[in-house]
Amino acid sequence: MAGAGSLDGKILIITGPTGSGKSGLALGLAAKRPCEIVNCDASQFYAGMAVGTAAPEPEEMATVPHHLFGIRRPDEPVDAGRYLELAAPIFRQIWSRGNLPLVVGGTGLYVRALSRGLASIPTVDPGVRRALTARLEAHGLPSLREELEQCDPAYAARIAPNDPQRTLRALEVYHGTGRPLSHYQAEHGFKGAAYSSTVLAVDMPDEQLRPRLAQRLDKMLAQGFIDECKALLAAGYDPELRTFKALGYRELFDYLAGSVTLADARERILRSHIQYVKRQRTWFKKEPGVIWGSALEEAWALEVLDRFIGCQMQGANEPCQ
Repeated sequence: MAGAGSLDGKILIITGPTGSGKSGLALGLAAKRPCEIVNCDASQFYAGMAVGTAAPEPEEMATVPHHLFGIRRPDEPVDAGRYLELAAPIFRQIWSRGNLPLVVGGTGLYVRALSRGLASIPTVDPGVRRALTARLEAHGLPSLREELEQCDPAYAARIAPNDPQRTLRALEVYHGTGRPLSHYQAEHGFKGAAYSSTVLAVDMPDEQLRPRLAQRLDKMLAQGFIDECKALLAAGYDPELRTFKALGYRELFDYLAGSVTLADARERILRSHIQYVKRQRTWFKKEPGVIWGSALEEAWALEVLDRFIGCQMQGANEPCQ
């Protein structure tokens, strides 16, 4: 459908809540059109975590090229800026083959970075983060949240009160640069994307999604999620690593330590998945230009893909939607 170079600078993104069928839809599209799949799930970058993060199966990866899955150690964290650095050469390789990068995953900040650009923030001394983390451990999140509301009320209003990761990041920026994170975001305006993109988001009603989440979790457990956690601990990784905030790992570490039963761990994991779905929906519904649909109905996504490719091959400046 596309000649080499005709799709340069163009990416199609498939996102949405966890368990909504993103990977299956991507595989279906890539089987019919010249696409290669690129990971955009923050937890699927890490080796040794394929089961618990529901990464594509080896046989699925064999049907179409997959990129940026299992490429880092759990103690080598990837943030949004590093993700853009990792993705750029992969995109160039895909375009050189005349194919379209099909970016798949539900990590909202990474999707935003690709589709709208990323605010440029000066490098902060790692010691600032360490000091804030020590405060979090010693005094809890409320004190940090209170400080954030004072020094960056605009950003505090946009995040959940119980979000330690974003609270830490915002305070890290404030203490490290002297300016609030909201200042850099407003200055950037999220209008500096390096790529021309169309974003598809898939979802389904809770009465369909919640049973799917439970079934997927039981499949993970049957496929060796517990053994995967044992192997990570046996390899010497600190169970408190930021990477292990991925859904399910901390709960199973607690089970392996004997502090909870497997039934309790499963219940907690399922509850965390449901809560994560709510946060993802809130995030993506605020993003402009997202096209919503069902992963169980491929025709609409194929139509959008064909219009996107056709529009770009005709030399249009904006993606077809």
